[in-house]
Amino acid sequence: MKNIVTLTIIFLCVLMIGFGVYQKFKPTDLTVAGTGQQPVATTPASAVTAPAVGSPAINQPVATASALDPGAPTPAEVKRYYPDQSLTQTLAGSSGSASAPADSKFVITPQLIAKMHLVDKYKPGICYGSAITIPEVAIQSMITDNKSLAEFLRQKYSLKTDLEVYNKIKQLNGVMLTETASSKYDFRFMDGQCCTETLYLGTVQVSGSTATDIITSQESHTEQC
Repeated sequence: MKNIVTLTIIFLCVLMIGFGVYQKFKPTDLTVAGTGQQPVATTPASAVTAPAVGSPAINQPVATASALDPGAPTPAEVKRYYPDQSLTQTLAGSSGSASAPADSKFVITPQLIAKMHLVDKYKPGICYGSAITIPEVAIQSMITDNKSLAEFLRQKYSLKTDLEVYNKIKQLNGVMLTETASSKYDFRFMDGQCCTETLYLGTVQVSGSTATDIITSQESHTEQC
């Protein structure tokens, strides 16, 4: 009896030792019981590190791909146009000057000096035939078409009304000049005094801001009005 108990105890010990060895070397089953799916492998949080902002992993240029892979095609360079600084300044300057009127500075020419001299000296009239009232629309049209000249004459002769400016421009426009030499002209103009008209012919010479003239012909005729 005593031998049977001893053998039983030895058998149980061997069985337990064998079971422990089996459990130790048993292969790990990666299949989740009852699902037939492989469990998702987890990575310790310490092993995952978020790349810092601005790190090469984020801002790496595309061009480095060709450096890593010599066989990859090199991306075409994108060209961008930036105006040259001198050109920008030139355009800015031109745009700034374009805002001012082109005729803001009135130029007094030798022709204008010659005409003003003849008009001031002979005071030609602008009435041909019966006297009429000048329509306001004609006065304003004349001033608008000769804006710089009109302003110049208004100041030079201290003209008070638009009609006076109109008459002065008509006088100047009535003088015809033909240049024969530098600042020298043959002239003709009609002195219209309604029913009496006088034609003047001559020459005028401009020197600086002054002019001198010579009358070569003067003819008058009177009509019934």
